[in-house]
Amino acid sequence: AFAELIQANIEAGYTQFIEMVAESRSMSVEAVDNIAQGRVWTGAAAKEIGLVDEIGELQAAIEAAAELADLADFDVWHVEPERTTQEQIIEALTASFSAHLPPRPATLLGRIESAMQAELEWIDNLNDPLHAYAICTDCPELR
Repeated sequence: AFAELIQANIEAGYTQFIEMVAESRSMSVEAVDNIAQGRVWTGAAAKEIGLVDEIGELQAAIEAAAELADLADFDVWHVEPERTTQEQIIEALTASFSAHLPPRPATLLGRIESAMQAELEWIDNLNDPLHAYAICTDCPELR
């Protein structure tokens, strides 16, 4: 009975979603359902089949929403989960490393920062309370 209740709730949410998409895209519910079928589309594919108007970054979406709402003066709050002390330390280290790197072309700096960030994130996963680890230095695919 519980599984049936969960399934009914999922189906109701899905129906509401495709009805909203159909209305906002001036499409029939059947057409949206035929496209959707619970799949996830890339931005480019969604644009190609008419599910989105534009592909852009968050700031462009904020500006478009403000324009649609006819808002000239508005504030934006970014709500994010609180970072742990460990995450804050890694962020500070990354920022301080970046500040001390010699000027390089943006692409090189970006690659360096990405590599450093990947390593710091990997180190961040070393979270055994007893600090006991066995790491194979010959197994880069495990990193």
